[in-house]
Amino acid sequence: MLAGCLALLGACHGAPPATTALARSAPAATCKVSEPVCDPAVSDDTALALVRRRCAGCHAEGGKAQHPLLELSVLGKARSDVALRLSGCEMPPEPTPLPADERARLIGWGACTEIAK
Repeated sequence: MLAGCLALLGACHGAPPATTALARSAPAATCKVSEPVCDPAVSDDTALALVRRRCAGCHAEGGKAQHPLLELSVLGKARSDVALRLSGCEMPPEPTPLPADERARLIGWGACTEIAK
């Protein structure tokens, strides 16, 4: 089911469709595919700080990723995509895995559908 959601998400955003092979390409020691589950305890500020600290190398304006995510207005709109790509082990690319606790926090934040106030 997750792979199907990722493929659909990729098609909607013009990115190449995700496949189960993509999800399996991350080493098991660094990433474990999981269903994204909302964690309302993770605030927008916490998520933004984490993305700025861990993802700015690629996701800054003009970075090698096509999606700058360092402003809350942009990150908030991409929250479900963030959760799906992290939970499907598509992001971050090797060799820069997120620590499991930070990955879980971002997935939990991204799986929530409303911007926290």
